[in-house]
Amino acid sequence: MGHTKSPFGSLLRAIRGEGAVDTIISMLLRAAAAALMAGVLVLHKTWPVQPLIIVGLFALSLGTGILVRQTLRKIPNRLVTPAQAERALALAMFVGAAGAQLVVRVVGTTESAQSFLFIAPLSAQAMLAAVMLGAPVSVIGVTVTTLLLGMAGVTESYVLLPAWICASAAANLISPLKRRSHLLRAVSILIVVQAVAAASTAAVIGFSSIQIGESIVWGAVGAVMAASLFWLGSTVVEKMLGITSDWSLLELCGPDHPLIHELCIKAPGTYAHSIMVGNLSEAAARSIGASPVACRAMAMFHDIGKMLRPACFIENQSGHNCHDDFEPSMSARLIRGHVSEGMEMGRRHKLPKIILDGIEQHHGTMVVGYFLNKELELHPHLDPNETKERFRHKGPKPQTRESAILHLADMIEAASRTLKPDQSIDDLIDRIFAASQADGQLDECTLTFRDLSDIKSSFSHVLSATRHQRIDYPGQETEDEESDQHHRPEPIEPTNPA
Repeated sequence: MGHTKSPFGSLLRAIRGEGAVDTIISMLLRAAAAALMAGVLVLHKTWPVQPLIIVGLFALSLGTGILVRQTLRKIPNRLVTPAQAERALALAMFVGAAGAQLVVRVVGTTESAQSFLFIAPLSAQAMLAAVMLGAPVSVIGVTVTTLLLGMAGVTESYVLLPAWICASAAANLISPLKRRSHLLRAVSILIVVQAVAAASTAAVIGFSSIQIGESIVWGAVGAVMAASLFWLGSTVVEKMLGITSDWSLLELCGPDHPLIHELCIKAPGTYAHSIMVGNLSEAAARSIGASPVACRAMAMFHDIGKMLRPACFIENQSGHNCHDDFEPSMSARLIRGHVSEGMEMGRRHKLPKIILDGIEQHHGTMVVGYFLNKELELHPHLDPNETKERFRHKGPKPQTRESAILHLADMIEAASRTLKPDQSIDDLIDRIFAASQADGQLDECTLTFRDLSDIKSSFSHVLSATRHQRIDYPGQETEDEESDQHHRPEPIEPTNPA
């Protein structure tokens, strides 16, 4: 069991000199962020502000920042580290607080329908955080910002609850965001939510009928403002923090990306394989609550290294197998090389880290079994264990649920192409999973036995759908018999990867 990290533990490690520089810098940055937030929270006050007020708001901001940091460490996120999540949430909270102060400067703090514009910056904050970190983390940030604004007395207290409700709704509406049409749908619903929240609040505090109508209008306008702020700020914030959202990953998966387009032209068999691996991975991710978008993006790019020597891979061959002319060790080197070559191409095109991880980890440290067996047949005097290590991929093993799903889907898709109509898909899946587990390929990710069972079921469902029966057309039987007589190259990867 590891030791739980705490602010006091960080301070103690800094005093002892254990990572002192990094720890002190982290603490100073957190304190600077808290000071900046405290400064924003008093902008509405008449200056000079009493020092004790600033000190109190600084202490509250620092305390909430530390607690949020500890909470983020306990919420797994497939795309960002806890440090990235903390920076992203802090920036989104700053945007929300600063925007709220701007609204107060423009419309004032008196009871009026225009005060419901205060909701807009908090909804924008919620959408920014949700698209980068997910709805649960975003709601945490909105809750903290709303409480701090209320404590600082930035606006009338009656606005705080509807602001929190609308911002929380915005976070859940915008996540996940898969295409631009989803943004339009989310904004349409948010307009209704903010209009209803504003009208309900106005009715509770005793506004007249005319003021209630005005509140509905300003609530709806606030929703449009929030969406505009989100649209303008999302790309900037992603680039600034080095975070890749689901939206950005979806844009990368398009066929117009240079690497995908080149893969389709140079290695069409690999391109078709990648699409099918994406289908398998996305379905599996949905079944266990992992990121379907990340799995799809990783699958589309995982084999880009094959386009440099497409004829070396079975899915691109149409006759002669080039490996008949090579020594098994050379063939294995060429097969393993597509990982490092794919990594180099991915870095050159500045692919996000999560996609690079998929390229690097999709084979883990598996053995290129077909050529290992061939090598041992040609050279029986070799030590099998020592030779086996020379035929392994460099790895690392899959580190996340998404990369583990990709690893399994890649093997299942390749092996399923060797199945005959009377062979069981479920038996094949069981053999592949057992071989991967026995080789320790899943030891470093967080998949549970329940996850593996759900992934097996999703793979079986997708593969069964692609192997449906068709009716026989006139003359088809004769053509099939003739095609079976042609030489077919042996598969490079064995059905059983062990």
